[in-house]
Amino acid sequence: PEKRRKSQMTPERISVLESIGFEWVLMILTEWEVRLDELKTYKAKYGDCNVPIEWSENPQLGRWVFTQRQQYKLFMSDNPEKRRKSPMTPERIGVLESIDFQWVLIIQTEWEARLDELKAY
Repeated sequence: PEKRRKSQMTPERISVLESIGFEWVLMILTEWEVRLDELKTYKAKYGDCNVPIEWSENPQLGRWVFTQRQQYKLFMSDNPEKRRKSPMTPERIGVLESIDFQWVLIIQTEWEARLDELKAY
């Protein structure tokens, strides 16, 4: 059997560390979680999750949002090979949908927008 070294962490040392605000649990966010947090911040500021792919304020976020849509398409594919290639998960889909993420963007041209306004008039 492997012999374990006795810990040098004593109750006194624990107390001293806690008295200076030491946190025992280190939370490491994945890149996906970091981008998700950035997306939530974007949504709070702009009201949607439609980050432009070449957004100058945070190009990585724009590319990440684009990639999520691509990965979703693969994940939802009828082709099992395509589904296997996607890192998308039902959990990620649920998290994104909980913040009203749109999987498909319908881009309306200026002309179409004005036509809709005219029809409404």
